[in-house]
Amino acid sequence: MKKPILAILAVSLVILLAVPALAAPIPSETRLGAKLVFDRWRLALTGLPEARAELLARIAQENADLAAELSTADAPELAARLGQLAAARLAEAEQQISQAAARGRDVSKAVMALEQAATRARTRLAELLAMAPEPARAGLQNALERANQGIERALTIMEQIRNGELRGNHQMIEAILRERLGVPAQAGGDSQRQGNQPTEPDQPAQQDQGQGQGKKGS
Repeated sequence: MKKPILAILAVSLVILLAVPALAAPIPSETRLGAKLVFDRWRLALTGLPEARAELLARIAQENADLAAELSTADAPELAARLGQLAAARLAEAEQQISQAAARGRDVSKAVMALEQAATRARTRLAELLAMAPEPARAGLQNALERANQGIERALTIMEQIRNGELRGNHQMIEAILRERLGVPAQAGGDSQRQGNQPTEPDQPAQQDQGQGQGKKGS
């Protein structure tokens, strides 16, 4: 029942936003209002916390992209509002990930979505802040700080998954950590440490063997 409703809403939004040639250009406020309504329906139809977190991260990224678009369409106040909303969605995604992790659920995809969305939002918000009017700068600065916090939080959760503290796909998370932070592979690091350990105790054994051969020769 949920899928048909979501499909109808999606088609309605596409018609509203993507077919401006059929009528006059859609005002920015109308586009924003339709987007917010559609987002609320999407969230209402998503139950599991890890799924909601992933969706919230996607919505945050969409909001940041739309904010950048509106900023170039002479709608700086709406762009600033949408940028702040993107940061708020990132914070909500963090909360949902925490709830899912507390239930012992796999949060790999959700935290990957959070990291990607927060990184994208940080770029967009920095661009908005550079051109924003003075009344909107304080709010955008706070939103930018929240995006940075979202990135840090996502990387912390990834490290917890990698260390086995939280449930998740270790291989997938480790690949992202290597790309983002240059973290060495966990398995490779363990094998390297194990390979270096036997070198010291082997030396006395070789010396004892040499001494035994010397005694036989005498």
